[in-house]
Amino acid sequence: MDNNYFVVPNVKPGKYGFAGFHAAGDYNSLPADKKDLIDIKPGQVKFVGSFDYVDGSSNILRTIVGMPGTFSLKPAAKPSEIEMLRWLLRVGNGSGWEPAVRQRMRELGGKP
Repeated sequence: MDNNYFVVPNVKPGKYGFAGFHAAGDYNSLPADKKDLIDIKPGQVKFVGSFDYVDGSSNILRTIVGMPGTFSLKPAAKPSEIEMLRWLLRVGNGSGWEPAVRQRMRELGGKP
């Protein structure tokens, strides 16, 4: 998304993981670990968190041979789940997901 939010609509129920992502001009692989799989239930709206990308060390040799530098992901406070859900209600108007989004907001104690 233009605002750096990452949304995957209409995912079939199951267990999923992230193989990697593009940032800082490179594809960054994530380690495969079955304990980190995200379990999606039917009709569920799932927030997996907010993270800041922290570009790590890179050296000229790595750059010359086309290897990306290191990176880390740091948990971020924003957007919170409730902020993300409010945004999703606004941009997803007419998607059919409004009842599930509102329900999740109520579960979190927020007002839809």
